[in-house]
Amino acid sequence: MLNNKGICITLLANEGILIHYNNTSILIDGIHVNEGGPFSGLSDQMLSDLINGKNIFKNIDFVLFTHCHQDHFNADYTKQFLMNNHVKGLIMPDTQTQKYSSLRQTGLVQADHMILLDIPLALKKQFQLTDDISLTVFNSVHCGEQYADIENFCYLINFCGLQVFIIGDGDFRTEYFKKMLNDAEIDIAFVNPLFINNKKGLEVINYAINPKYLVVYHIPFKNDDKIKLRKLVSHDIIKHNDYIPPITVLWDELQEIVF
Repeated sequence: MLNNKGICITLLANEGILIHYNNTSILIDGIHVNEGGPFSGLSDQMLSDLINGKNIFKNIDFVLFTHCHQDHFNADYTKQFLMNNHVKGLIMPDTQTQKYSSLRQTGLVQADHMILLDIPLALKKQFQLTDDISLTVFNSVHCGEQYADIENFCYLINFCGLQVFIIGDGDFRTEYFKKMLNDAEIDIAFVNPLFINNKKGLEVINYAINPKYLVVYHIPFKNDDKIKLRKLVSHDIIKHNDYIPPITVLWDELQEIVF
């Protein structure tokens, strides 16, 4: 992979990841449980460790959410986590969290900075998280016509020159992403399996993001995979291997990759 910059990324469940870089930890879409849907949530032990700040969850600095669907976000457990753990930053959508007033009140107390994202399409905002970590955020439409009114926030994180792009559940809009990324040199991009299963998704990867490495996640654990997505992902990687960047698949609890 890339020259080791000290970035370790751990899969929790679905699109929930924990990024460790030097002495900073960033949790993205990482507080949720399975509420009867097709995707895995945090296990009971993982959720307990997270809420109580134990093991890999000690001293989490920043908590980010791309959007507030139940396979990415749980308001009650996020509040419980914050009540037990002070963080430097809580970043989440504004519109989608307005109904969770108790969570937002807790965030005001337990986070040094709570940022409620309200960014119109085609605009970007930048934040300096630490001296060597910067964050660029922009809004994209959630994929699927039934979710066209859901804001999905994409995160471009710059770790002292190494750029990681989190697309969340963004729609397949090549020209839009090309414009928003503005030819940024992206080292690692995280995408869900639809991007390697769909022609338009492949176009977004190759012509808009153009990363050096691709990480595919948002995949059920083996025992939860009733929709047989793991098999489809394996098939798509073989099918498109010559046309996409080198791929790492994250689909097992606590699976780690290091860059």
